[in-house]
Formats: sequence, C-alpha cells, structure tokens
Amino acid sequence: MGSDQAERREAEKGQAERWYAVGSRAKRRKIVVKAAEGRIPVFLDGGVRRGTDVFKALALGAAGVFIGRPVLFSLAADGEAGVRKVLQMLRDEFELTMALTGCRSLKEISRDHVITEWDRPRISPKL
Repeated sequence: MGSDQAERREAEKGQAERWYAVGSRAKRRKIVVKAAEGRIPVFLDGGVRRGTDVFKALALGAAGVFIGRPVLFSLAADGEAGVRKVLQMLRDEFELTMALTGCRSLKEISRDHVITEWDRPRISPKL
C-alpha cells in the first residue's frame, strides 16, 4: 500500500473523529449556523416533533424549520383535519414554550434560552 493511500486514510480517519466528536445534533446545528455567518439563512429539516423542537432550533440560530413526518402521519391518519390538528398542537406547544421562557416575540428568542451538553461544566470524577 502506498504512502498516499495511508495518508488519505489517516486524513479521513481524522475527519470522521472530528465529526463524531461534534456529538449531538444541536452542536452540529450550532456549527452550521456559525459557519454561515448570517450570509445565508439556515433551516432545520428533520427531527421536529414538538413545539419545543421549533423553539430550540430558533434559539440555536435557525431561520426556520421544516415539518415533514408529523404532517404526513396526521394526513394519513385523519386527512386535512389531522394536518390542521397537528399544526395547531405544534403552534400551541411553541407558544407555551415561549411563554414559559418569557419570550413575547420571535425576536426575543436567543441562545441564552437553551442549555446544551457542551454548555454544562465538566466535572471530573474523584479517584
């Protein structure tokens, strides 16, 4: 095996380790939003099941979210009425989350409203 292949494998391994080290979806969202630097809007597509998910995405810097699976499942289960119901549930949960965090408008939602894994202080165990 040539040294070029070995170097490429090491580089790929390093990339995979860095991506894996990123960890949670929320942290990846933060990295994407930071990399966009406000030049383009960032939207979250996938994983939105509750109004709290919408709130967290907006707090982490997303311009908006796409809602697929809940809408499709409710459409299959109850047609148009099901879609209306699930969208109303998401809105109600989102508005409740805003009220509980003291946000009266979308502009008031900020990064300060969300605590993530990497925000918590790391406490090393005593040996």
